[in-house]
Amino acid sequence: TVFTSRGVVKLRNASHREDPRPLDEECSCPVCTQFSRAYVRHLFIAKEMLGPILASWHNLFFYQQLLRELRAAIRAGTSAAFRSAQLARWNQSV
Repeated sequence: TVFTSRGVVKLRNASHREDPRPLDEECSCPVCTQFSRAYVRHLFIAKEMLGPILASWHNLFFYQQLLRELRAAIRAGTSAAFRSAQLARWNQSV
């Protein structure tokens, strides 16, 4: 499972078997800029350790970015609006 700007992506789902998109189209991490969902899914299905490593790398990058944005919203006094916007985005289908 990876966390994205649009919600959770379960990489073992067959719908990602030939998906050329990155894990998160809004992410600039090395995983999203170099690998497709299909490739990372293949690594999981083949039980290659690189799959979980890439997923973890992306997830860490995602949460660091999310917390960076949250801290900025707290400083700006807009944390409630930030929370509402994030929840609305995560409730969209991936």
